Amino acid sequence: MASPIMPRLEELRNPKNRFNVNGGFVERFVKQHSDDWGTAEKHWEIVVSRVLNTDAVDAGASPRRAIYQAVVATVTLLDTSALRDRCPVCPDDLPSGLMWRRRRYA
Repeated sequence: MASPIMPRLEELRNPKNRFNVNGGFVERFVKQHSDDWGTAEKHWEIVVSRVLNTDAVDAGASPRRAIYQAVVATVTLLDTSALRDRCPVCPDDLPSGLMWRRRRYA
């Protein structure tokens, strides 16, 4: 039985991935990070982790089902027209920054 571990972007590039994610999504997301796979992977994991804690994931879902729901919801979120060309984790001063930045309040 496969582990419910979050899939890496490389896994999602495969047309036969278990999440049915279009490979074009992965290419766009990595390109937003200047083709830096390491940064793209970190940001992908941050977004999926945050989506895991939303109502996009059924509260009673098994770990495997929760990861599946979070990945599908994350791809849907990041592939919408408003976010399609921007990473929600990147800082504002970078080309793809939008939201979910950590802020320090005085």
